[in-house]
Amino acid sequence: MNDYFEKEEVSSCFDILNKANINYILLRNINNELPEKLLRTKDIDIIVHKDNLQLLHEIFLLNGWKQIRHPYYKTPFLYAMTPFRFYDKNGLHIDISCELSCRSLNDGEWFPLHQKIQDDIWLNKVDIKSKPWKYELSSEDEFIHLITRCIFDKKKFSKEYILRIDFLFNKIDLEITLSKLHLIFYNFSNKLIDMISAKEYNYLPKTYITYKDY
Repeated sequence: MNDYFEKEEVSSCFDILNKANINYILLRNINNELPEKLLRTKDIDIIVHKDNLQLLHEIFLLNGWKQIRHPYYKTPFLYAMTPFRFYDKNGLHIDISCELSCRSLNDGEWFPLHQKIQDDIWLNKVDIKSKPWKYELSSEDEFIHLITRCIFDKKKFSKEYILRIDFLFNKIDLEITLSKLHLIFYNFSNKLIDMISAKEYNYLPKTYITYKDY
């Protein structure tokens, strides 16, 4: 069996979303693995507007997808956050969230990022013409998403994430990005940007966790 999903398999799930006019955004495409290089051990990650969640569920079921238990089904969701959903079709998985979120450094609970960030992702989404998916996060919102994912969820920065973050760092509006980072990292935000600029990724998670001057 091929280690990768066929391009047509990946594209078909986006075709379903597009034809139904689902309001969604692709969350990540690390290493440009979509649509042709998605390993069978990985899934597709998208964020869907809450207002479209039920429609998406119905459309997926009509097209042969089935909802299955999410890998994080046992992890609590805080602050009325909408739990993740997980769908499967012939081994291809699509992981659906309704908010940008990260995990608590205490007991690993999921919680949503600040409401302004949630609102902005829909206002700033980028229309994509040349790919099967319809929308991507703006550079600033993707940058914030990847940073929070590495620090709170993964607690490390992999080579693949570093390459993408470095690429985005050269595109972002720094003032806009810092204003949003302050909603998450408070007084650590400037230090965070300085460390990214200096490519001090290996020290960043521990430096943040041990930072005291909030």
